[in-house]
Amino acid sequence: MRPTLGAVLAVALVAFSACSSATPLDLNRPALPTAIASGQCWPLPHGSRFDFPVQELDDVQVGTSRRLLTLQFDRVGAATAQTSARGALTNGGFTPATPPPYADAGSGLTWYHRRGWGYVGMAIAALPDLPSDSLVRGTLVLNLPERTWHPRPARGCTPPRLPASGEAARNASPGATS
Repeated sequence: MRPTLGAVLAVALVAFSACSSATPLDLNRPALPTAIASGQCWPLPHGSRFDFPVQELDDVQVGTSRRLLTLQFDRVGAATAQTSARGALTNGGFTPATPPPYADAGSGLTWYHRRGWGYVGMAIAALPDLPSDSLVRGTLVLNLPERTWHPRPARGCTPPRLPASGEAARNASPGATS
């Protein structure tokens, strides 16, 4: 009995797939910086963890003592993200505060304070005109004290970038302190 071409190809395909490896070796891929949301790079105190997924969009030094961290949030609406983030800050020992003297009144940030830590400003906004099945739902901006970026490089975290020439220093004055 003579095997058909289809049967021969099927046997060859199974044999080939069993012997091949589709796993990439990653030999030439550069190491990626540690994600901001991972434990060692999270810039807020223990207990101030968001219970929704976030990804870092931008992390920039503002003035000499502040940083502006912009995150995207997924799978939840802006109201849920706002409630959850507010609860996370409260769990971390922060209390609602009046804006510090250096805060830009038009920034839209809600301010929190923790003794020994300083001020944290937060703003959350939904992305407009999203399809109902969109994973990314909005942005979350944190205005953080300088203490949150030292010693980030030693822990494998990417330090905040310096603003480009002419880039607006948003939501904090150059000489602001925490």
